[in-house]
Amino acid sequence: MLPGPLQLNQSVVESVTLKAYDGLPSAASLNITTTPSFGRNNADKNQWMVKLKVAFKGAEDKIAPYDGEITIAGVFTITPDRPEDGILKLVATHCPMFLYSTAREIVATLTARGPHGMLTLPTVIFNDIQIASPIASAGESSAEGMTKD
Repeated sequence: MLPGPLQLNQSVVESVTLKAYDGLPSAASLNITTTPSFGRNNADKNQWMVKLKVAFKGAEDKIAPYDGEITIAGVFTITPDRPEDGILKLVATHCPMFLYSTAREIVATLTARGPHGMLTLPTVIFNDIQIASPIASAGESSAEGMTKD
């Protein structure tokens, strides 16, 4: 087994909001909104900070058993000597996926003790996310040593 081209160095839960509704909720499905943001280390172009906000609530204006929001940040390192367009695609599609799986785990753990039992967020894919060229975002700062993309 070989290590992959993308390594998660650290992840942090920045915030969690969760509400359980009284009574019997009516929603059969959830509306999931994911909002990723990307930052690149100015000193080490192979290191990225990615944040993912995941919000969930009942679909079609119905009440779900739970609704809430969770934000997770992660620091990732890319294998050196990869082409720039490959790096941008790798970061855009895979980093949010790593963070989303953590969000799913945390929501499931918290709701397992809730009045409606465990909620498992559905799986999602991030193949439609694109990151602008890092050169275009020089000067915007999202974390110490990082530029926002």
